Amino acid sequence: MAASPKPKPMDTIEVPLNEFCVIKPTPAKGYGVFATRNIPQGTRVLSESRILNFPGTAMEPWGLTKDARDALVKSIGHQLSSLAKEQQREFFALANAHKEKLGAFLGIAVTNAIIMDYETKEHGVFLQAARFNHACRPNAMRTFHPILDQVVIHVAKDVSEGEEITVSYIEPAHVFSLRVQLLKAKFGFTCVCELCVLPVREREISDLRISTIILLFNSIRNETVIMNEPLASLHNTHTAMLLQKEEGILEILASTFYYDAATILSQWERKRW
Repeated sequence: MAASPKPKPMDTIEVPLNEFCVIKPTPAKGYGVFATRNIPQGTRVLSESRILNFPGTAMEPWGLTKDARDALVKSIGHQLSSLAKEQQREFFALANAHKEKLGAFLGIAVTNAIIMDYETKEHGVFLQAARFNHACRPNAMRTFHPILDQVVIHVAKDVSEGEEITVSYIEPAHVFSLRVQLLKAKFGFTCVCELCVLPVREREISDLRISTIILLFNSIRNETVIMNEPLASLHNTHTAMLLQKEEGILEILASTFYYDAATILSQWERKRW
């Protein structure tokens, strides 16, 4: 992939991000990332290093002592001071859903944090990745690549020129009421994506599908069930993936369920022999 061009000031109308997309204003969301060409499924549209990092305790700052919070703010401030002026300006232009309670440094960091390590809970802030908006049926996946030591974003579906590229800020398999609660609490907004503005009856059907997917997922991850009924577990995996396809989130969750299917098949082979 070609190197990203040097960032331009965020107050310009459009900011080229790379050969695939551009950052530009979008109604009710501030800025968003849009495709500048047709992008085939699986294409990596971003690979970016963090500008700062902090421990998982920062994600629950309300439970920290004053000294611990002050130390955290000092650490973030120190990292920011080492950045170029343009990067500092872009950091302070990011959304802050917790300004009143956490101030500028910590509020922006918590709002835009991306987890880098699920064991240590270390998080980081990535200036360009932060510009990708949320959707409950996203067309891209955002993950941290430990070998590259970068956050990477791949489109999970074919994306058309002019289409917004979105990621999910939360676990995609959540029912509507929980999505509303999580997004409001952490990010300070009410989602108006295509899934969240469905008519009530269609939304209820969507919630039923998602609830069933969650039940099947819990069954698939149950070691006792896998050991005793591997074929039933494999059937549940297949059913869950069909429901994900109906829900429009199969491409986002498929890798997890393929892994589960491989694990179940391994157990089945052991049981046969």
